[in-house]
Amino acid sequence: MREGALVEILPEGSRATRKRLLALALLLAVGACRHSTDVLPPTVQGTWTTSTPAYSDRYLRLDDRTVEFGLGGHDSDIHGIRRVDAEEMVDGTALYTVQYHTDEGDTLSLRFLYRPGDPPTLKLDHQDAIWTRSNTGTPGRGSLP
Repeated sequence: MREGALVEILPEGSRATRKRLLALALLLAVGACRHSTDVLPPTVQGTWTTSTPAYSDRYLRLDDRTVEFGLGGHDSDIHGIRRVDAEEMVDGTALYTVQYHTDEGDTLSLRFLYRPGDPPTLKLDHQDAIWTRSNTGTPGRGSLP
């Protein structure tokens, strides 16, 4: 099919149809940037902390197959990752949905927006806090392994 052939097969005056086809093509293009896996990519792996006072003793540790929530002090919850969905944008920003297993056998989700930069940041779906990768240690646990 030569370039412009799709437009030629549409009847004259069919602007609504052309708009629908354009919208469908855009959806397909966006869908091509979405993918699923069962591991987190290295770009988001690490220990993340925030300076937001309500979470000053908390952390989020993301490994290739686990997610760990630092609950304050020496308490944490570690869960195995079931699925990772990523919607990547042209600028390197990505929206991740991480499905993980609980000890009770339920599947829960963690959604966050990853923004590359210096430093890279995470914004969890349900918070206003901005999280940055920690190079010094985990709150309440000393230095990183």
